[in-house]
Amino acid sequence: MKAVNLDAVNLNPQWLSYWAIYGCLCTFESLLGGLILWLPLYYEAKFCFLIWLQAPQFKGSVLIFDSAMKATFGSQKARSLKNTPMKSASHRDSEVLNKATEFLQVHSPEMYHALSKESKSSAPRLY
Repeated sequence: MKAVNLDAVNLNPQWLSYWAIYGCLCTFESLLGGLILWLPLYYEAKFCFLIWLQAPQFKGSVLIFDSAMKATFGSQKARSLKNTPMKSASHRDSEVLNKATEFLQVHSPEMYHALSKESKSSAPRLY
């Protein structure tokens, strides 16, 4: 719940709220597992509901999170997620790639040597 309310620019509020709602739905299903089997077309309705939550055109997860989840669970920062700015995916991907490249440039030689020593010592002799 706290992650959805953060002011971080690079978080996707639709997916964070989707997973919060999905977690509540799974909890509800596990508590009422046997009774749900008796509801006609439950799984078809659940499928349509999940598609509606995920579709970026509808932003169903944000609507439900803003209206029902915040009222139920409360929040310290009650702010709408509909207009939260978000970095483009390509910008986030390039940031991740840059960080990974920096990490590998610093740590890859020592990791390579450690792995090669370990593989030589633990490799079975076939001759």
